[in-house]
Amino acid sequence: MVILSPVGDTGLLACTECKYSILPTRISSHFKGSPHQLSPNERRKVAEDISIISGIFRDLEDLEKLRIPSSFPYFFPELVLFSDGLACQDCPYITRGSKQIIDHYTKIHSWENPRKKGGKQRKIKNFPWKSNISCQRFFPSGQKSSLFRVNPNRAFYEASPEEEGAPESSETQFEDLDENRPQEIPIRNQGPIDPDIEWTRLDSNFEDFKKREIRKIQKNLLDDVSPWLERTRWVEYLSGLDRSILLGLIDGPDTSLLRRIWLDFDNLVEKSQKTLRIVGLFGRFELARTEKNQVRARPFRGYQDPGRISRYSRPWKQILSFFVRTQENPNPIDYPTYSFDNIQAVYYRRYIGLVYRALEFEDPEENLENLEKPTISEDSSSDFHDEDEDEEEVEEDEDEAGKTIIRGPRYSRKVSRLSRIEKALLSFLLSLLDRKSDEDEYELPLVDALAVLGLEENGFRGPDSYPSILSSILKISKFFVLRFAFEPRLEYPSDLDSNSNISDLDLSREPVLLFSDLDLSEKPLERLTTLIDRFLIRGTKTTMAWLLDLRSYGLKIARNSTSPGYIDWS
Repeated sequence: MVILSPVGDTGLLACTECKYSILPTRISSHFKGSPHQLSPNERRKVAEDISIISGIFRDLEDLEKLRIPSSFPYFFPELVLFSDGLACQDCPYITRGSKQIIDHYTKIHSWENPRKKGGKQRKIKNFPWKSNISCQRFFPSGQKSSLFRVNPNRAFYEASPEEEGAPESSETQFEDLDENRPQEIPIRNQGPIDPDIEWTRLDSNFEDFKKREIRKIQKNLLDDVSPWLERTRWVEYLSGLDRSILLGLIDGPDTSLLRRIWLDFDNLVEKSQKTLRIVGLFGRFELARTEKNQVRARPFRGYQDPGRISRYSRPWKQILSFFVRTQENPNPIDYPTYSFDNIQAVYYRRYIGLVYRALEFEDPEENLENLEKPTISEDSSSDFHDEDEDEEEVEEDEDEAGKTIIRGPRYSRKVSRLSRIEKALLSFLLSLLDRKSDEDEYELPLVDALAVLGLEENGFRGPDSYPSILSSILKISKFFVLRFAFEPRLEYPSDLDSNSNISDLDLSREPVLLFSDLDLSEKPLERLTTLIDRFLIRGTKTTMAWLLDLRSYGLKIARNSTSPGYIDWS
């Protein structure tokens, strides 16, 4: 079975299933994940077959010599062919996103968008850019991933030798780009190498090479005895990846999409924690459990200080940033390997699609201001642990203000209703929790993201600091489960949104709805017990089970280890 094929005469190899180029150094990681899932022996055989091929780009340093022109007089059948490109008429810039082309014209060409914010909207006519442009790219993202225009009516193998790598005449469809004539793509081994020139090039790039190697996570880190790293397997999972790139994946929000997601998450946590108001003592003892049939001495408690909600939810928001950056800008070369299952992919796409639509009608500056100063209601600092509540006689209704009214024999309280976007986010988060792995814990996407959270600038987080991160993730996850137990009406996707790039989504199979096997006629406390026993305790082979075991192991090491001594000269 052929799984790799040459991309014309460019010196690149493309996966016949993904239709994107792959460097030989990334053969193993690419074919390990979905949808290929080749065995180690099969991946090794592919790497050996590629190693004997000459005249191809093999690594990132090699790839720097690849020059990509703005257009080709043909298209490459080995690559994905897009027909929805948006091309600038004043420069070679091309993209597939309407927001990106608008930003380009606004910032580069000082174009003023006639569609103003607020008031009655009208459609824009006579766009300054060209639409429905055929284009391709060698890599999905990252280095050398820029789009270039192609002729969709002629494949590379149909072009004559004189035409290959050369621009078309001004009479073709690329006449408006004639002043930006493409350069030839260099191919390795075109002729003998001058030793002096090659030595000069290597000498000038040596410092950059050393810096890149220092940033990479090396397997020899395990040469020193470290029970903590052996238990986490972070070095094994992240080996060979650039530390600075990985830390950038969990960095703070730098786009309007991530700023909106962080705000949505803070609002969801705040509303979910308020559900503790309608939970009696038995329900809070259930939430405190970490094992089946366990009896805890103290009930589960929420955060008392409203300012702590946003601070302690940061690890969860970093996990969301990791998923968004790797899914919206997939780069198999520089990113860890993980995959959503079909349910997780559907709910992720649903939520991201709703966020994209919401961003079209909101002010990004207001978003940024809200992110810097989170909006938390005044009553969120009150005590959420009323012992006189009876959850078995709870009824739900809605008032005119859009609140969920909780009515009981001795109280009448209001808990803010979740918005459509917040329900979609809660659905995705619960789908991450409700996944088991019988073999490797790194088959769970949350475990993969938590491995990146264990990174520091010069090493890894140790058992003295990492367990506190796990504790905050566990506590906030219990808020989400509690909210669903008392309001089991999630945002079920009625269709698949196309704004997100999910490479492992099986569109040929109807996705199973989240918790479709759950009896929604159960009382809230019974439903809470069912969910906790399903994926929030030890022994369930879920992310939370892995998290609880690792937290206990880290705390044990931290308590039994001697703290380092410091000498201060004054």
